[in-house]
Amino acid sequence: MTQVLFIHWGQYDDYLDYAVRQSDRVGNSTVLLHNPREIKYSTEVDRWFVLRDYMLKFKLNRVVYFDSDVLLFKNVNGDFLDCDMPCSEFHSGHTMFVNSIYALMGFCSYIQYSINE
Repeated sequence: MTQVLFIHWGQYDDYLDYAVRQSDRVGNSTVLLHNPREIKYSTEVDRWFVLRDYMLKFKLNRVVYFDSDVLLFKNVNGDFLDCDMPCSEFHSGHTMFVNSIYALMGFCSYIQYSINE
C-alpha cells in the first residue's frame, strides 16, 4: 500500500486537526509536523527536503504527499506508477506522487544548486 504523507506547517494550526482526522481515515498515513522556525527557504521549497529526509529515514521509495489542507477521497495505490515524480495539470505542488527516492534526491540537489548560484 502506498504510504500517504501529510505535511503540516506549524503556522497554520487550523488545519492540523483536519490532517490528523484525515490521516486516521486514510490508513497507512503519517502527519509530519514541521516547525516554521526550521524553514530554510519557504514552505513551497522546503516541502521537498522534508519529504526527502522522511523517505530516507524510513527507507521509503514510493509515497504520495499532501499539504495538511488537501483532502484525499480515493485509494491512490495504482495512480501515477509510470513516472518517478509525476506532475499533471490536475495536481499542484500540494499533491505529489514520488515513485523514486533517487528522483526526489536529484530534484532536491537541483533546487539547492539553483538557489545557491
